[in-house]
Formats: sequence, structure tokens, C-alpha cells
Amino acid sequence: MTQKRLLPLLGSLLLALSSCATSSASFVKHSPEMSVIRGEILDVENLQSHEISRFSDGVALTVADQGCRVKIRLGKKNEQSYDVAPGTILVFGKGDDYILRDAADYIPGIPSR
Repeated sequence: MTQKRLLPLLGSLLLALSSCATSSASFVKHSPEMSVIRGEILDVENLQSHEISRFSDGVALTVADQGCRVKIRLGKKNEQSYDVAPGTILVFGKGDDYILRDAADYIPGIPSR
């Protein structure tokens, strides 16, 4: 493998290893430009992801394509389904799960079709 091809791989590896030191809650806390939905993700349909971040207590996947639908439990009995756009981040943590959406695209009170 040439040095030119090895450097991006090494950079990705270092980033992956360093992200393991942080928790999923810390990752969410440091994403102020995102709209956050916290709960328990129950089901994910049609997820295509090319970007994975690992944490000390979970993993985050960035949605790559249209057509992804997420069902999340908010509280004890309230379940919502969301059609999520590319760029949305799904965070699966040890305690809570999160859906992070671009705050500019978020319209309060309109979950999904």
C-alpha cells in the first residue's frame, strides 16, 4: 500500500479509536446545531449508512439515503415514527438512543407522515 493511500486509512483509524473514549451522551451534548429526539429506538427500516462512529457505550450511524424510517419510544407509552433524511444521525447508547437532525430542517410538532 502506498503512503498516499495509507494516510487516509490511518487518519480514519485514529478518529475511530479516539471516538471510543467519548460516550454517546457526550457526543449528543456537543452537537448543538442538531435537533435532538431522545428515547428508545424500536425499529429502523431501510437504513443505508457509510459513516459509523463508535463510543464507549454505543454507536452512531449517519443516514446516507432517502427512505429511512425510525420508530422511537418517547417515555413509557408514546411511540413516534419519523422519515429521516440523509445526514440524520442515529445514536444507539447504553441508556438512551437519539435521533439527531439538522435543526434548520426541523419543524416542531410534525413527526412523520
